[in-house]
This record gives sequence, C-alpha cells and structure tokens, in this order.
Amino acid sequence: MLGSYKSRTVCHECSKRKIKCDRLIPCRNCIKRNLQHRCIESNNGVSSVDALDEYELYKFYLNYESVVVDVGLFKTLPTSNEQLQSNDEFKLLFNNEVYSKLLDYTVTNLGCLYFGVVQDITELYDILHKAIGSDDNSYDDLLVWSLIALAVYFMDEHTFSDLMGPAVARGKLYHSVVNYIIKSLYDLNFVETLDVRFLQIVAVLSNTIFLFEHNNLYNNLLILSMNLLKYYKTSIGKITSHDVTGRNTIYLKLIKNTTNKIWYKFALLDYLQSNNSKKFSIHTEISSLTNEPVMVTDVDPFQEAESFDLLCWKIVSLDKDITHYIAEARKPTLKTLETLEKNIQGLETTVKLFLESNKRNDNISINSSFERFLLKFFIHTTKWKLYRIYYVHYDNTENSFNKMAYHTRIIISQLVKNVKLKQGQFNKFPIVLFFISKMITFYTFAKLVNSIENNRNHNDENEELSSDLVELLMSLPMSLNPSLEKVIFLVEKLNKLIQLFNKIRIADSISILKHPVMLILQNDINTINLINNKIPNLISSANLESLNDSLFDDYNYDNNNALENQSTSFKLIIDEFELKYNIKEIIRYSA
Repeated sequence: MLGSYKSRTVCHECSKRKIKCDRLIPCRNCIKRNLQHRCIESNNGVSSVDALDEYELYKFYLNYESVVVDVGLFKTLPTSNEQLQSNDEFKLLFNNEVYSKLLDYTVTNLGCLYFGVVQDITELYDILHKAIGSDDNSYDDLLVWSLIALAVYFMDEHTFSDLMGPAVARGKLYHSVVNYIIKSLYDLNFVETLDVRFLQIVAVLSNTIFLFEHNNLYNNLLILSMNLLKYYKTSIGKITSHDVTGRNTIYLKLIKNTTNKIWYKFALLDYLQSNNSKKFSIHTEISSLTNEPVMVTDVDPFQEAESFDLLCWKIVSLDKDITHYIAEARKPTLKTLETLEKNIQGLETTVKLFLESNKRNDNISINSSFERFLLKFFIHTTKWKLYRIYYVHYDNTENSFNKMAYHTRIIISQLVKNVKLKQGQFNKFPIVLFFISKMITFYTFAKLVNSIENNRNHNDENEELSSDLVELLMSLPMSLNPSLEKVIFLVEKLNKLIQLFNKIRIADSISILKHPVMLILQNDINTINLINNKIPNLISSANLESLNDSLFDDYNYDNNNALENQSTSFKLIIDEFELKYNIKEIIRYSA
C-alpha cells in the first residue's frame, strides 16, 4: 500500500541509489523493492547511517574480491627457479602398462576436457608408443606427458594407488611431470617453434592447477597460443564454401569447427585469467551470446551447431558481463540486470536441450556426466553472481539473498553428489575452486557485516553456507592444490577479523570504513595491487619489505579529530594482527 504522507526530502534508499523519489512514506521505489521498513526508518531518522554503511561495506567487498580473492589467490604466483630445476627421474616409475592405463583413463574419464582440442584420439596411442623409451623431447612427446599429468591430477586416490603403488606420492609426481614439461618447452625454444601441438599442450594443462601455480608463465603461454590461433583462424576464415566442393567441403567444415572449438576454449581460459595486469586478450573479440566470433563472417554450410565448448563460453560470457560492473565499480541498471537474467534463463533451457539430445540411453558415460556437471555448475555460479549484484545494489532483502542461497545449495549438492557417485574427480576441476572461493569469502564477509551492523539477519545461513563450502574444499587433496590452503587461510583471517571487530568500538562520528578491521582489509587490497604493479625496479622506488609502513602512511587519517587521536593505537592493532595474518602468505609457493 502506498504511503499517505509525504516527506520533505527524498528517502535514504532513493538518495543512495540516485533515483527519483516520490517522497511518499513509504515511497513507490522502496515498495517495489520490498524495502518499506528502511524507507520508513530513514524518514524517522532511524538506521539511515547503518543502511548506508551496509551498502558501502558490500561495495567495498566487491573490490576486495576482485583484487585479493581473484588476483591475489589465483593470479599472482610466479614460477620459482626451483620448479624449473626438474629432472626425469620420475620416468622410472612408468612402464608400458602404466603409460597405456593413464592414457586410457584420460580418454574414458576426461575426454570432454580436450576432445575439442585433440581431434584424432587414435593418434595419441601411436604417439605414446613412439614416445616410450625415447629421450627426444618433441611436441608430440610433451602432449602425451600433459595428458599423463591430467590423469595423475584427476585420478581418484584408490585407482592411483593400485596403478602406481602406495609409496608414490601423487602430488609430488604431478608436480614432477608438470615441471618436466615446462623445462622441456624451454629446451624446445617454444617461442620460435610453435605449432598446433603447442596449443594442445597448453589447453590440456589448463584443466589442472597449472594455471594457478605458474600464473606468469601461463599468461605468456596464453598470449603465444592466442597469436598462433589467430593466425590459423585468419587463414581458414579466408576460405569460403565457394572455394571447395564435394568431400573437401566436409573436410573444411571439420577443420573450421575444430578451430572454433579451440577458439572458444581459449576465450574462456583467457577471460578467467583476466585482470588489470593482463593487457592482451581475445575474449573481448566475442560478444555475449553470439555463436560466431567477430573474425568469422561466412555462413552455411559452416554454421556450427551447439557444442560443449560453445555453451561453456556462452554461459561464461554472461558471467563476464556481470564481472565487468564489479571490476569497474559500476552500478548496472535494473533493465541491464533483467536482460542478463532472461539470457541466463534462455541459456539454461538451451543447455537442458543439449544434454537431452546427448542422452542416448540410461547409461550416461563419465565424459557426458562431466559435461553435465560443468555446464550446470557454470549456470548456477553465474546466477549466483547475478543475484548478488541485485542484493548489493538494489534489493538488500530476503528475495535476493534467498535466491543466492538457493543456488549455493544447488552447487553444494552437485559437489556432494559427485562424491557419492564416485565422481569426486569432477570437484578437482580448477574453476570449481576459483568460484567456490568467492562464495566462501562472500558469506564470511557477510558475517562481518552482520557484526558491524549489529544485525542477525541471515547470520545462521551465512555461517551454515560458508562452513559447508569449507568442508567440501577440505575434502580435496591438499598436496595436489596448494591454493586450497591459501583459501582456508583467507577464510580464517576473515573470521579472526570478526572477532577483532567485536573487541574494538569506534566513535559514532567516524566512518565504519575507518575501523581497524576495514583498514586491514584495505591494506590487503593495496598489497596485492602493488605486488602486481609491474613497474621495473630501475624506475620504482617501492620497497616491498617496508610495504606495510608505506601503506599505512598513505591512509588518510584526517577524517576527523577523533580518528587522529586514535591513529597510533589503530596502527598497533593493525601491525599486531598482520604479524599473524599477513596477506602475502597467499602468494607464497608452498607445494
């Protein structure tokens, strides 16, 4: 029911969102968003500051996530010199039977991760037989070794132990194989000897934690891959259906479709690696929900059908649209969010039809199950991010939070179901950890917001969801993925900050963003930003060892006299806490 009284000023919610207010109590905008209670409170002078603080806190978190969680956890770690000093002693663990069984495992269980890139599977076995016993390093050999690394990474513990023996440490073997591949690529002078096998090797390794543990190297490999891929696409794109006839038409269509699958796969990988330090990209050349890349202008008979790689890209491209607003700290319009929601719902229908068409009988292959899991996972994570944008900018009420919680529980049930069906290897896919980490830290930060606002709304749900997600991550093998330990460290730090906040109170006249807890979080952001600021030492005066002092000096404590009087004690609190929970711990190699 519309209000019967008018306020002299616009309500706090409309002012905060910079939209026109009719000044009714409650106003039409707040009724539409189910925010009547806040509208009334703001006009009564109650909780208006709290509401503003909560909005600013969540905006602050989105920045924290894009810098610390996204870049700090997953896009900062360089390749160490020790990792490049590998040897081939691990090869003594392999014989013809082990080689063949590992390759069989990848074909049977993990084919959906690389079938679009490696077209002729039978050729792999020929390459394997030639590579066995050979000391020569070639792209063919390294392609086989990349598939072996894939098998070692994803294989369940029981199967691995039966094949390799209980004395073989899987994490150590995986890292030995990957380090051998890296060293061999350098020996091959890969910068000057690129061919399609190089693309395939990079694409296969991208399905493991290689992209997190060797971030700088991986970005360079991506750039080289994209340049080579553009060359192939440009050359093939010049050939039209009028230039070929008969069987050649079918052959050319196969080449085009294969090239496009690789293109979409690398576009997805390129987007997931995007950050302010990575200036080269190809994912921007493909529009959201567009079948054809900008570079492809021909039509039938080369119009491609829906494929796993294409659908993955379509979903992730919508994720990209959402992330765009987070990265630029921009507020999307309601119309934009509604359009995104419709597109996601339409894609969800397309995915269901695609999965049904591939379901030929009741016995779904493991490869098909993996595809089903990944497509559904991408759908639900994208929806979760969309409703979080609603929650932060427009609808900080039950509706948006419940939708977020709903999709979180679906994702959790997917991961639990994988374990129950003895398909727990699906949960090791690196992008799973990438997205789950964002969910965990968001719900943990939401608990901090509840403490700051003295608001118990959703506190039990935040606790439940974050605990369930952490428990799922803890079930993954830590030796295979050091990033797991870093995620747990970050969640523990946020929980400790909640305790710290409850011990420290500041004057009402001071902005909550100037609380020591918030300054610690801001320090985290500045630290990761400075570490990723690739300014050469020759022109840089920054000293990383004195980073905390320099960052603290940069803070503006002139907010008011009360804050100036507390700055020394604040600094002591911050320094003491960061001795125990220094954010630089998440960028140290610990494998």
